Amino acid sequence: MIVKFLDMEDEKNPLSGTDVDNSRTLLDILESAKKRMPFFCELVGETGTILIGVGEPGCVQNTSSDGDPPYLMAVSPAGEYREGDFEFLAGGTATPVSSRYCLPFDLIKKLAVEFQQSGFRSSAVEWEEI
Repeated sequence: MIVKFLDMEDEKNPLSGTDVDNSRTLLDILESAKKRMPFFCELVGETGTILIGVGEPGCVQNTSSDGDPPYLMAVSPAGEYREGDFEFLAGGTATPVSSRYCLPFDLIKKLAVEFQQSGFRSSAVEWEEI
């Protein structure tokens, strides 16, 4: 499946707007993005969108293609991260995300690849409506 990569923080990112049709390209984009300050990007497909907080830790939110609720957040494996919030940049603004929704970067990549391949959210994690 083809998804579009959108950088929500850096409008000048030459990769923003790229159509991604294979997992290797997607993983390369995410790996290169991890070197930056934590930020949000989107993968937009025909069936929905996932908003990814790129960083260590990161986060993933799933929405339907029409953008209407429910908005689902992937839930962190038990005890993975400390209490509190982590911040991700979008348009120059830091957005706090509860540690309850923060995931290891390797898991973020897995969820992103499954979305790119199937167009649907992964069953590898629990999802919670926010």
